[in-house]
Amino acid sequence: KTTVQVRSPSQLAPTSISLLPPNPHRPMTLIFQLGTNNWQRPKKDSSGELEFAPGSGVLHEAHHNAYNLMDGVKCYSMYPSKNQGQPKEDNADYRVFELEHDIPICESASPNSSKRWHSFSDEEFAAYVKRLETEVYDFMKACEAKAGKNFTMC
Repeated sequence: KTTVQVRSPSQLAPTSISLLPPNPHRPMTLIFQLGTNNWQRPKKDSSGELEFAPGSGVLHEAHHNAYNLMDGVKCYSMYPSKNQGQPKEDNADYRVFELEHDIPICESASPNSSKRWHSFSDEEFAAYVKRLETEVYDFMKACEAKAGKNFTMC
């Protein structure tokens, strides 16, 4: 067994994960995750400040990182954000669905978003969905080309 030290999403304390030795006979699992909330990453305004991430964003990032620690697994992800730009790392395995407004939500009250799904016009909703479909498709296609195989789970 190999022990790997990783940081939790909140960067508070290291967590120890024990991995089995690599199995060359196991086919690679390729996972794609589409998140509904942002990860806690630096804002694109160059302030160095991290954008607050709600629980579902923290959980998505934690799953993404955990999958990528597993032997024979590669995970790619996309999540929305108004305040974050694309990753700067050449080998980044995630993308940001960049928004010009807050992340749309269903709740009637939120400290993080004033954009409600029910406030979209039909045209705005259709444009949002079309752009999301296109960006997800293009990113998934590029990921599959890089991995040399199709996604196993989405």
